[in-house]
Amino acid sequence: MGLIISETQSDKSYSREFVKVPLGSHLARCYELIDLGTQSYEYQGTLKVSKKVMIKWEIHSEDEDGKATFTDKGDPLSQSEEYTLSMHEKSNLGALLRSWRGKDFTEEERKAFNLGNILGAWCMLSIIPKTNAAGKEFRNVGGATPVPAIIKKSGLPKGHNELRTFDLDKPDMAFYESFSEGTKAKINKSPEWQALSGKPLTLDDPNAISGGLENMDDDIPFN
Repeated sequence: MGLIISETQSDKSYSREFVKVPLGSHLARCYELIDLGTQSYEYQGTLKVSKKVMIKWEIHSEDEDGKATFTDKGDPLSQSEEYTLSMHEKSNLGALLRSWRGKDFTEEERKAFNLGNILGAWCMLSIIPKTNAAGKEFRNVGGATPVPAIIKKSGLPKGHNELRTFDLDKPDMAFYESFSEGTKAKINKSPEWQALSGKPLTLDDPNAISGGLENMDDDIPFN
């Protein structure tokens, strides 16, 4: 794909659960990274293309009554967000990672940051409301900050979900089949997915497509 972010590489959430994540800041753990491939979209009348990634967190939260929140199956709630794969100082993903990390990245780190380093990492995740054009309210990620020392000292909970990455360079099809139909449809229209089945690429920007996870040899620590 890969999940290497550069400063020069030129965002929506969903949840499969019926229980909404409470608004506010919650202890959360990143457990999935999903390569969405290169996506095209219109911005101010101009067609843009950029590589996208979906990040998913499990939420260890409480409701207004102080009771732990779970899905109907008894699992932690989950929250996802899509980001352009960019470390540019004005990018949403770059801002999220800097805030989450609690410090800026060096120039060398911005050139090639291994996004896989956030898998399994804990943070305080800010959940904010968002209303679509139809008036339906969703939950979005507003940002992330480091877990306070007092929480770390008391002990972090055990992670619930398996840590997983979906990479279009070497796709795990069993993992792919677990995605929502909307996520599958988005992946399916990417040129990276089309190339897997021998179809011609449909986007014109060759720089939007690059190497995959096997190129992640620069294991920069996240913290």
